[in-house]
Amino acid sequence: MPNSADTGKVAGWQDPRQGDFAKPDCEKNSERPAARQPNIVPAGRGRKASLLLAHRHDSISAGMTLPRIQPIAPTWRKTPFDDPDWLFDLKYDGFRGLCYLDRGRNRLISRNNNVMTRFEALADQIASLLDVHDAILDGEVIAADETGRPMFCDLLRRARAAAYVAFDIIWLNGTDLRSLPLHERRRQLQTVLPKASPIVSAPVSVTGRGCELFDLMCANDLEGIVAKRLADRYDPRVRWLKIKNLGYSQAEGRGDLFNRAPRPMQSAGWR
Repeated sequence: MPNSADTGKVAGWQDPRQGDFAKPDCEKNSERPAARQPNIVPAGRGRKASLLLAHRHDSISAGMTLPRIQPIAPTWRKTPFDDPDWLFDLKYDGFRGLCYLDRGRNRLISRNNNVMTRFEALADQIASLLDVHDAILDGEVIAADETGRPMFCDLLRRARAAAYVAFDIIWLNGTDLRSLPLHERRRQLQTVLPKASPIVSAPVSVTGRGCELFDLMCANDLEGIVAKRLADRYDPRVRWLKIKNLGYSQAEGRGDLFNRAPRPMQSAGWR
């Protein structure tokens, strides 16, 4: 996916991190308190889980030392809002995926806890670009056109190369970051992401001005925005709010697209 400098190719588009939009200044929020450490989601137990373990030849847990993370599930909100304590991200139209990078065992895991085997090569590409020993990222797998606009149909049908938009970092080089506030996690994410990479990039974001960003997304026929409180830790109980563009053209016929198209990805339960 082109970085923010390339998004000016879309008619009427302006990267919210440039011009009259302010780039989120994470360092200015360093006085925000860190919240308590959330619990690690335990691995599956019981007879069913044991059978799955026994019959899986490509067990992902083999050689992996990273904890399993339960992703934050955004909830719906009808209208955008402004608030200086909130960060607003562009909502990318793709497949949500946690990216586990651990000693050569690189995997993208879906929000339903399945291995996204179709994107194994993308996970390896991400690992090769990040100078880290181990890490867990949260983000979206997308397929972008020449202007940087996510094209979900192209992703589903493999018409374009997949890329990864990383909007959070949960683990880095042996350190669990979940107890840190979002603004600090985003600061650390920026330190590991490569510049101007078509493979992995940060999201388009703005602090405080959700209404302005939402209007921009609607004017450019993009899916919407996601609102996140800057002081929040990473915990499945945290509220992220998704505000969708009701006029988004790519949403039309989405159900028919899934019914006619091949399965979006091959997946296997992660144990």
